Amino acid sequence: PAAGALLIMLVVGTWSRARERTPWTRILLLALAAGWTVLAARTVTLGAIIAVPLAAAAIQRWLDRPADARTRAEGTILAGAALATLGVLALVVPHTSSEPGGVPDELGPQLAALPPGTAVLNDYAVGGWLRWAHPDLDPLIDGLTEAYTIDELEDYRRMTTVSRGWEDLVDETGAEVALLPKDSPLAVALEETRGWCVAGTGADYAVIEAPTMTSGAGCRST
Repeated sequence: PAAGALLIMLVVGTWSRARERTPWTRILLLALAAGWTVLAARTVTLGAIIAVPLAAAAIQRWLDRPADARTRAEGTILAGAALATLGVLALVVPHTSSEPGGVPDELGPQLAALPPGTAVLNDYAVGGWLRWAHPDLDPLIDGLTEAYTIDELEDYRRMTTVSRGWEDLVDETGAEVALLPKDSPLAVALEETRGWCVAGTGADYAVIEAPTMTSGAGCRST
């Protein structure tokens, strides 16, 4: 965000010292870049993508040199690079969109068996995947952090770090199922302190259920 803000400040400073008027279309583009930069961490890149060409034009003005005309060879190289990029995207995007990485796909059967609307006390990193792969469940949190209040995010931090009052916070969520890294502090605390049972494990994550979900049958073997 700081680097993006510096780009925007560079452009504003250059425009403010220019003798000619800045077109309103460029002003709107800069405003859009500023908006993306301050909205959320994941949108800073979008702000930079818009701000960089404007900053490059500002630097060109500093150099007091007219832009050189593009040669035919440069045009050919640019077109070739664009076609090569599109070719790579055509090969890669279908694979990455159908097979997301770093998510507990192997726990899909356990999650799919949960009743619709089940509240899930989930790890932050898989909240977005849960909403996509299991839209009938109700994750506690996902990557859309601006949708949550500061207090909610602080409560989530206290739960995951097993800080003072974490048990009451867990109860307040109403969640009877958790999807957490297997050896995380909260996963261990739920099992050892609250008597939750592991219903399934994957390479990195575990589905953990409250005693009420096991109907008094005790912890199931994984």
